[in-house]
Amino acid sequence: MVWYKKIFMEKHSKEIKLITHHKKSFDKKAMGYAKLTPNAVQEVNLDETKLTPRMIKEIVDELGIEINDIVDRDSDLFKNEYEGVDLSKDDWLKVLSEKSELLKTPIVLSNNESFIVDTPSRLLEFREKYFKTETK
Repeated sequence: MVWYKKIFMEKHSKEIKLITHHKKSFDKKAMGYAKLTPNAVQEVNLDETKLTPRMIKEIVDELGIEINDIVDRDSDLFKNEYEGVDLSKDDWLKVLSEKSELLKTPIVLSNNESFIVDTPSRLLEFREKYFKTETK
């Protein structure tokens, strides 16, 4: 296993990895919801952690989507610099590595399911589906 994959992408059965931008209020709300789960939440803050193109490709593959699907086309950066620009997959990986604010976040990675969070409450649905607390 490649070193970054072991550290970054290795998932434990009761752990959620949440990829966020602390500067985005939506991501902060999602983190609050994620912390309501009874399992460990490992946050990867993209404001402090740089992803390599290879890491981004691993995330895209884990999500089962195309590279274009992880680009935040609603961001000002996309609208100002990349709207109408035709880039290859490799070029997008490089751009997203350098300008992580173009990534759609938050992103959940877990053994059970991986997805881009569209509403913070989706994390509650995820918790109910996979991490129900046992009653005695």
